[in-house]
Amino acid sequence: MLAVWVTAGEDIGLIAQIASAIRQDTQTWRGETRTKLHKMLEALTVSVGIPGIAKLDATIRRQSVETTPLGVRDFENVIRTAAESDENTGLILLIDEIQAADPAGLRTLAYAW
Repeated sequence: MLAVWVTAGEDIGLIAQIASAIRQDTQTWRGETRTKLHKMLEALTVSVGIPGIAKLDATIRRQSVETTPLGVRDFENVIRTAAESDENTGLILLIDEIQAADPAGLRTLAYAW
């Protein structure tokens, strides 16, 4: 069982904190699950726009541990991969001070979970 503990309200945002903790806690994993999971955490994809009028997508490569996928489906894939690995049989997310989390992070977490 992989247990991830974060405290919401940090400047980097809730999803970045969760991704950073997952990356750190899976450093000792072996094999292709670790490689696949860490590859998912390599890029940040941000979408900005007005529905039906305009949309801009940008992908930024990982410069530090805090960079993380922001899209709901990307984050869902990270969570699913971490939970279904050969190294463990599930994933527990413990989020302290969740009321201080950024709105975008809460929304992404709620949709992905």
